[in-house]
Amino acid sequence: MPRVRGPRTEIYCFRVCVMRLARFGDNRLGLVDGYVLRDITSATERLPNFRWPLPAGDQLIAHLDAMRRAIKSAGDAAARIPVTDVKLLSPVANPPRIFATGRPGLVLRSPTGVFGAGEGDKLGLAGPRAAFEMALAVVIGEKARNVSAKDALDIVAGYCIGLGIGAAEEHGFGQSTEVLTVLGPWLVTADEIPDPRNLGLRIAVDGHLQHEGSTKHLAAGVLQLVAHASRAFTLYPGDVLLSGVPEGAGTLHPGATIRATIDGIGAMDVKVS
Repeated sequence: MPRVRGPRTEIYCFRVCVMRLARFGDNRLGLVDGYVLRDITSATERLPNFRWPLPAGDQLIAHLDAMRRAIKSAGDAAARIPVTDVKLLSPVANPPRIFATGRPGLVLRSPTGVFGAGEGDKLGLAGPRAAFEMALAVVIGEKARNVSAKDALDIVAGYCIGLGIGAAEEHGFGQSTEVLTVLGPWLVTADEIPDPRNLGLRIAVDGHLQHEGSTKHLAAGVLQLVAHASRAFTLYPGDVLLSGVPEGAGTLHPGATIRATIDGIGAMDVKVS
């Protein structure tokens, strides 16, 4: 089957639009610079006016190239807000699908179970303990099918940190559609991370380091993961691919705070209720 791709202008965005985009508060859009952000929600007025039936995929992700000038202009005019003063939501507002590496192959998770780093109060644990798994989250930037591994990065919009939180089973993590997914702290566009295959990562619970390693040891390599997913499905803007760590899951209790860090992206703190 031939490869399906969107307009070529979408691809160029990922070569020139180096940005860190956060979603916060009451569905506001922020441009992150270090420890502060600028409210650039006004830039979203440049998005096309869609009518039912709506196009597939997250439309902010799909139109990042067309949004570039509007984002810069809005950022130049906006006041700075400390990142610690805002509630961070998932940087991808409307992910069509969440693909996680499973045993074997890919596991689909519900997009309605996606939260941001500041929404730990919505992650109520069903029992005295739960399992969690850290991942590099790869966000697809355009419609594509049958992408080769060598071309995989061409269709990536950016990256964020991913956490899966679900039931603790006898053999580790419960890979099911009921697993909750935390994405954050923001979306780092692909140009800022030209090669995602060797990024340092760390995860700690209540200040105790649980794992430290590199994305080169991920359960599924980024290039192979994108290629594999595109062979099985037509990918759309905003689809999220989660590449899990090789050590698998850890466990946590209600009230625990997870701190997940990936070099080049940043760190996010998630306190579960």
